[in-house]
Amino acid sequence: MYLLYNNKLIIYILLLSVIVFALQINFPVIYIYDQLYLYFDFVLIFLVVLCHRIDEHKVILLSLLFGLGQDFIINIDHIGLLSFLKCTIIFLISITNKYRFIWREIFKFFVLFLLFFIHFFFYYLIVSYSSYYSIIIISLCQSIVCYLLFYMIDNFLNRFNLVWLTILETAYNMKFKKKWI
Repeated sequence: MYLLYNNKLIIYILLLSVIVFALQINFPVIYIYDQLYLYFDFVLIFLVVLCHRIDEHKVILLSLLFGLGQDFIINIDHIGLLSFLKCTIIFLISITNKYRFIWREIFKFFVLFLLFFIHFFFYYLIVSYSSYYSIIIISLCQSIVCYLLFYMIDNFLNRFNLVWLTILETAYNMKFKKKWI
């Protein structure tokens, strides 16, 4: 219990994840037709932001847990689908983070958009029984919505350097600093 109390990073991530799940549950869903709908995937955006800020291994584990939680909330018929897709996408994003100093900004954003599209394409391919054309269109729309949301949140966090992000980073870095006597 003492270790959990001292680790501020876990507490802040848990508080932020409760807020993100509350947004995910209470935000409206836009139904297109039949089983195709648009929604704001705040959980995926939160995981991508965390993947850029903290250690990738922790975020992959969080994506597994958040995906299972989202599976229980959104669709009970396909348990494990969102957790597998979110783990895969977060893993691929963590691989692209290793090359963030080599690639140009436009290429990084294109890869992120492509990963969003792959995530939603496979999700709608398994969940809905519509034609491939409608799955591609709805996945493209969903990717655009999530990418724009991520872009706005990322610009907001980069411009205003929020206090909670610096607290997260300092809490994470304090664990690994040695005390010099």
